[in-house]
Amino acid sequence: MDFITYFKNWLVISAENSPYNILNMLNNDCIEEVFRRVKNVTDFLNMAQVCQRFQNCAKNCFRTQIRCIKINGKDSSVPLERVQELFDLFGPLMQSITFESTFDVEQDDYIFGLITNACGETLAELSIIDYNPNFGDQMPFKELKTLDMCRISPQNFRLVTTLNTLRIRDLRRFQDGRSLDDALSDLLSSNTQLQELVVNCCGSPSIFRVIAKCAPNLVNLTVETPHFDAFPQKHVKENLLHLGTLRQLRSLKLDLYCFISLASIVNLFAKNGIAIEKLSMKVCSVGPLKYHNEQWLSLKALKQLDILTWSDDVCIDELVNVMKKQTTLERMEIVSLRALNMSGIENILKYGKNLNQLVASISVLNVDLKSYESVLNLARNRANVKIGFGCGKVYVPDDILEKNRNWLDIQKNTKRP
Repeated sequence: MDFITYFKNWLVISAENSPYNILNMLNNDCIEEVFRRVKNVTDFLNMAQVCQRFQNCAKNCFRTQIRCIKINGKDSSVPLERVQELFDLFGPLMQSITFESTFDVEQDDYIFGLITNACGETLAELSIIDYNPNFGDQMPFKELKTLDMCRISPQNFRLVTTLNTLRIRDLRRFQDGRSLDDALSDLLSSNTQLQELVVNCCGSPSIFRVIAKCAPNLVNLTVETPHFDAFPQKHVKENLLHLGTLRQLRSLKLDLYCFISLASIVNLFAKNGIAIEKLSMKVCSVGPLKYHNEQWLSLKALKQLDILTWSDDVCIDELVNVMKKQTTLERMEIVSLRALNMSGIENILKYGKNLNQLVASISVLNVDLKSYESVLNLARNRANVKIGFGCGKVYVPDDILEKNRNWLDIQKNTKRP
C-alpha cells in the first residue's frame, strides 16, 4: 500500500462520524475500563474536556478512583487555577476533601465557598488546616460524617450535627469567645451518635466530664494535651472517673503531661464493665501496675496495651505478671522502661501466648548471642518484636541480625526514647 492510499484510509477511519473511528468502535464499558486505571485528578479533568461522552465516562469512574482531594498551595491534587473547573465537573462526586490554607484570605474564602456549594449535599469527610471556617447560619454539609480541624479558629462550631468522627488538633481559639469546654459541649450534644473523638489541644481536665456527659456512645477516644501538669493530681483523677459512664468505649489513648495511675484506669473499666480492647497511656508516670489486683482479670477483651512513660516506676516483674493474667493481649508497646532487658522480653513473650507484636524502646541494652537466640526462638513464626535502645551494644553478627529482622529487629535509636 502506497503512502497516498494509507493516508486516505487514515482520514476515513479518523473522521469523527466514521464507524471505523477508534472511539466509535469502543463502547462506554471499554472506555471506562481504561479510565479506571487513572489515579490522577488532573488526568480526569483533561479526559472530561475531550468530549461529552468522555466527560460522562469520567464521572462514572471518578468516585471509585479518587478517594480524597487535596487543596493547598504546595501539593494540591490540581493546580489552584483549575479548582473551580474541578468542582464544576466532579463536586457532587467527591467523598473526602483536605483543604489547607493557601495563606491568601480571599482565595481561601473563595475555595471554601466552592467546597460548600458543590459538595454540601454529598461530602462525607472534611479536613480543614490553617483556615478559619464560618459555617454560616445553616450547616452547609448535610451528610458529613468525619470532620478534622487543625490549627483553626472556627465560627458557628455547633452547627455540625451528623458526625461519627471528630478530630480537633491544636485549636487556637473560638472566634465567639467561648472556651473549649463550652464549644465542645455544644458540638458533642448535637452529635450524641459520635463514635470517635480525638482532642489534641490546650484544655483542662474537665474536658473528660464534658466528653462523658455529651458523647455517651463513644467507641474510640484520644485525648492529647501538654498542660495537665498545671492542675492538681486529684483534680485530674476526679475528672477521669467520668469516663466510667462510656459503656461502649473500646479504645482509649491518653497522651498527657502528668501522673495517671494505670491501675486506677484498669479499676475504672473493671468496675463499670467496660470491655476495653485498646489502652494506650503516654504520661509522666503510671504508678505501680498492681498485677495482684483482680481487676486486671476482668479485662477479658484487652488486646493492646501501650505504656509510654518517663519514669522508672514500672517494675519488670509486674509487667511479666500482667502478661500472665492478660492472655488475650495481642500487641504491647513499652517506651522508657529502663529496667527492661532481654530476659524480661523473653518472659513477656513466654507468658503472652497470643502476643503477635511487641515494641520496646529502652535506654540501655546489651545483647549477647545467647539472649538474642532465646528471644528469637519465642518470636519466630509467631510474633514481630522490635527493640530500640539508646546506649549499649549488640554482640550478634550482622548477618544473623539481618536474616531474622522480620521476627526480631534490634536497632539503636537515633533519638532518645
